[in-house]
Amino acid sequence: MGYIDAQEGDQARTAFRKAEKKYKLYKHASTSRSHSSKLRLQVPPTNLTDVIDFSKIDNVSSVAGIRKLQDQFEWPVYALENYPGFYFIPGALTVEQQLYWIKEALTSFIEPPNRTNHNAVYGPISDLWSAAHKELVLVEERPFETSDSSKFQGNGLLTGQENFDENRAGSAPRGAAFDNSYSVKACLHQKVNSNITGHDSSDTTRLTTEVHTANSYIDAVYHSSQDTYKTDKDLKKAAFKDSHLSHCTPQPRLSSSSVDERRPVVRWKFADPRVSVQNEAEFASSSKMVPAELLLRKLRWATLGLQFDWSKRAYNTTIPHRTFPVELAQFAARLGLPAMVDGDFHAEAAIVNFFGPDDMLGGHIDDMEADWNKPIVSMSLGCKSIFLLGGVAREEPPIAMFLRSGDVVLMAGEARSRFHGVPRIFTGADEADLPDFSAVSSNSANFPFIDYIKQSRINVNIRQVY
Repeated sequence: MGYIDAQEGDQARTAFRKAEKKYKLYKHASTSRSHSSKLRLQVPPTNLTDVIDFSKIDNVSSVAGIRKLQDQFEWPVYALENYPGFYFIPGALTVEQQLYWIKEALTSFIEPPNRTNHNAVYGPISDLWSAAHKELVLVEERPFETSDSSKFQGNGLLTGQENFDENRAGSAPRGAAFDNSYSVKACLHQKVNSNITGHDSSDTTRLTTEVHTANSYIDAVYHSSQDTYKTDKDLKKAAFKDSHLSHCTPQPRLSSSSVDERRPVVRWKFADPRVSVQNEAEFASSSKMVPAELLLRKLRWATLGLQFDWSKRAYNTTIPHRTFPVELAQFAARLGLPAMVDGDFHAEAAIVNFFGPDDMLGGHIDDMEADWNKPIVSMSLGCKSIFLLGGVAREEPPIAMFLRSGDVVLMAGEARSRFHGVPRIFTGADEADLPDFSAVSSNSANFPFIDYIKQSRINVNIRQVY
């Protein structure tokens, strides 16, 4: 869909959706193959005159609808008169703090047992950041049989219905920038590169299981893929065109009536593709290799502390998890003070969203925590973005504001019931508005993190669950 195409049919869209379309990044009005690639990559100008820019609001001046709270907090805090419970803290994080939390997000926060969007396909992945910069690949090892359903094996996920339900790709969080279509694309890509050529008649039981898995997987992602596949039939047809999806999706538990209760374990591990000749057999036996750098680029979300079960839209305390990071919890408690009515803020969970240049976060409400008087503390890191704050219904027009690296947003009370989202991030030296990270760090070990954030945005959304 091109820029002009996106303006058509606006009357059928909600006010929030119209605002998303207004600010979303479009590469050009036409997607015709007859146009040159240079023409199609041009970005049409976006009217940003209505976007609130808190960095340009004088601390002592009065702007209509915006008021500065009394100097009782560590940072300047602004409130919107028509949006009770919403607070904006520009530049709350120093440049040093921003770099620190960027590094934490890309190393510590994505480590198992914390879950990411990759769990649905590859299971828990350790040391992704390090593997990406060592140019390693994730290798699918030859499956082996086991009857033990209680353990993870190495980097891989022990496939079972319980893990399939918890990690299914189609149940993306409303509060996460999760590319639902990627899992389908990845599987279709894996099919083309797979060495699977078929099954003999003695493998009927496993084939039946794999076909059931593929159908279940497709059903899970179908509702988020309607723009590409208009019908369930079309999606299944595309998925099964060359092969089945079983080698890149978790497989469900075999029923008790199965002849063999043992189930295949899918194991993944990082390996160096520049191996010596004696190790080449390891790669030859693998049905799939995925560059770690690609997995890093496709990282969309991670969950800290108590884990959220996307398939049930509820927190699940039985899912293995780490205690919420103490340092982050203490910092969030300080940041959240302007929105606190009484008591203290105890961080128990967080969703970390990772945005690439073309990513957006659709309008949603974060409504699964018990006490809405406790704020969501949202830290922005990296490239500048546009944040939309709407009403309790999508039909209410939202207001737009810039979010820069180091800014913090608080949403508590009435503000928790309002739709909000991020339709656009700005990359590139002219638009990203990034601080000079190199000025605060001469350590060469930090350079890869700085390079990453020049084309990315990280958002850490911290919550008290109970």
